[in-house]
Amino acid sequence: MNIAEELAVQSYCYRGFKTNEELIAKVRETNLSRVELCGVHVDFADDDRLDEIIALYEREGVEIISIGVCGISQDEA
Repeated sequence: MNIAEELAVQSYCYRGFKTNEELIAKVRETNLSRVELCGVHVDFADDDRLDEIIALYEREGVEIISIGVCGISQDEA
């Protein structure tokens, strides 16, 4: 396995590129195929769009390995 197949990038590194299509292109430009998505690129509370976004990454051959930097409110409920 080549090292690029083991590495991933955090999508926040590409926070200046707002669409998932732009992010996927930037990830591919770096010869990577794995990403950790953050809230800059995905609204994790929007269940309707989440499946669509996951499918986009799958079609483009970019594996979502995790999600990160999710805020937690102070409301215990």
